[in-house]
Amino acid sequence: MLSTDDNRSPSWRQPALICSLVLLTAWIYTPVIHLGFIHYDDTEYVWRNAVVSKGLSWDGFRWALVSGHASNWHPLTWLSLMLDVSLFGPHPLGHHVINVLFHILNTVLLFHIWTKMTDEVWPSAVLAALFAWHPMHVESVAWISERKDVLSAFFFLMTLVAYRRFVLRQSMGRYLLVMGWFCMGLLSKPMVVTLPCVLLLLDFWPYRRWQNPDAIALMNGVETRSQFHRWGYLFVEKLPLLALSAISCVMTLVVQRKAMGSLAALPLPDRLANTVIAYLRYIGKLFFPTDLAVFYPWPEGWDSWQVALCASFLIGVSAYFWRERKTHPERIVGWSWFLGTLVPVIGLVQVGGQSMADRYTYIPTIGFFLVICWSVASWVKPRPRLYRPVAWASAVVLGVLGGLTVVQIGYWQNTMTLFRHAEQVTQANHVAQINMGVYVAENEGPQAALPYFLRAIAIKPDDVEAQFNAGLAFRQLGRYAEAAVHYRKALERNPGYVEAWNNLGVVLDLMGDRQQARATFETTLKIDPDYEPARINLRKLETREGQGG
Repeated sequence: MLSTDDNRSPSWRQPALICSLVLLTAWIYTPVIHLGFIHYDDTEYVWRNAVVSKGLSWDGFRWALVSGHASNWHPLTWLSLMLDVSLFGPHPLGHHVINVLFHILNTVLLFHIWTKMTDEVWPSAVLAALFAWHPMHVESVAWISERKDVLSAFFFLMTLVAYRRFVLRQSMGRYLLVMGWFCMGLLSKPMVVTLPCVLLLLDFWPYRRWQNPDAIALMNGVETRSQFHRWGYLFVEKLPLLALSAISCVMTLVVQRKAMGSLAALPLPDRLANTVIAYLRYIGKLFFPTDLAVFYPWPEGWDSWQVALCASFLIGVSAYFWRERKTHPERIVGWSWFLGTLVPVIGLVQVGGQSMADRYTYIPTIGFFLVICWSVASWVKPRPRLYRPVAWASAVVLGVLGGLTVVQIGYWQNTMTLFRHAEQVTQANHVAQINMGVYVAENEGPQAALPYFLRAIAIKPDDVEAQFNAGLAFRQLGRYAEAAVHYRKALERNPGYVEAWNNLGVVLDLMGDRQQARATFETTLKIDPDYEPARINLRKLETREGQGG
C-alpha cells in the first residue's frame, strides 16, 4: 500500500494494474456461471416477471417508466434486465455475467478516478482491489435482483469522472454532463441521492476548491475572496443536483410507502438505536467478513449501553478525523463518505424487515477503504524500509478476501443453499424459513414445506408472508379451515393484501360458504378493481349460483 507519484511511475504500471484487477476479479467471480435464480426478489425482477421476461419492447419501456413494481422506481434497472433477456434468453447465466462485467467496470473506474484525482497509484490500486474482492460485495454482484447496485454505481462513478472534467475546465456543457450521468444513476437506484454531498467532499479534498480564489468560473463577476463565500458558491453549484435528489426521494417515498415499516411497529427510538448499532456492525463485517447473510432479522432490541458505546465510538472517530482535517483531509472525507452514503438505507426510514444488508455497502465502502489506504500510505511514505513488508501484507489481506469471496459466492447457488446459510449464521431468521419453504414447496410439495412456514410463524407471528404461505400450503393440502385462519391473520396485519383476500374467498367457496366468498371477492375488487383473479373467481361463483349448482 505504497504512495507513489504518477510522474515517477513507469508508463506500463497503470495498464498492468488495470489488467491485473480485471483478470483477477473475473477469476474470483467465475463461480457465478453456476448460479441460478433465487426465490427472494428474482421472481419479481426477472424469473416470473411477465413484462421483463418478454425482453425489450415498447410496452416494456412504458411499463419501466411508470412502474413502482417491487416497491422501487428504477426504469434503467428494468430496461437493463429486459435487454439481458433479449440478448441471452430467460436463463440466469446472462444476468450473472452482466452483473460481473459491471462490477469489473466499476473497479476499473474506481482505480482510474482516484489515480487521476490524487496522483497516487498504489493506494488507488489497493482501494480498487478491496472494492472488487471484498466478500460483502458478493450480494450486489451474485444477486440478479441487485443489478440496480452495480448499475447505479457505474453511473455514480461516471458522474465523478465527468465532475473531474468540469473542475479542470468549467463550462455549462460539462456541468450538464455531470447532471446527465447523475440522472441515470438515480434512474438505476435512488440510493445515489447523496452524490451531490460526495462532490462537496471532493471539493474539500482532493480538489481543494475552497482554497482556490478562482474555483468558481461559472459565477461571472462574483468576488470569491473569502473561504466562506467560496463554500457558499460551491454549495449553490450543487443545487441543481440536490433538486434532482429531492425529486428522486419523493418518487421513492411514493412507491415504497407499502414496504415501509409503520412507526407503531418500529418506533423512532428503536430505529435510532439500530442505526447507531448498524454502523458498527458494518464496520465489524468489513474487518471480519464472516457470517454474512442475505437477510439480517430485526433484533429484539439493543441494550442502552451498547447504543451509547457505539454512538461514542462514532462521535469520537468523527471528532478525531475532523481535528486532523488539515494534515490528513482524506480521512474526514472518506469517513464522511462512508457515514453519509449509508444514510438513505441505514434504517431511519425503515423499508423492509432487515436490520442491515450487505448490498447497502457497495458504494459506502469506497469511503471506508479510502481512509484505510491513504492512512497506511501516509504512514509508509516516509519509511521506505516498510515498502516491501506492507506490500506483502496487503497482498495477503487481498488474497484472503478473494478466497472468502469465492466461498461466499458458493452460498448463492440456489434458494436453499443461500437461506440455509443465512439461518445458520443468524438467529431466529423467519425470512430464511419462508424462502426455504417456498423452495421446498416447488420441489417436494406443500406437505414438506409446511413445517418451514410454521417455524417462520413461531419466530414472527405477525409476518404477513409467513401467514400467507402457510395458508397456501394448507389450501393445497385440502385443509381449508386452517388455510382460512392463516389468510385472515395475514389480512389482520395487511388489510390491503389483495392476493390474500382472493385466496380467502377461494377457500371459503371450497368450504361451501358462498355468501362469505362472494363478499370476500367483492372486497378484493374494491381494494384493487383491476385484480383479474378475483374478478374471474367472482364470475365463476355467480355462474354456479345462476345454474343452481
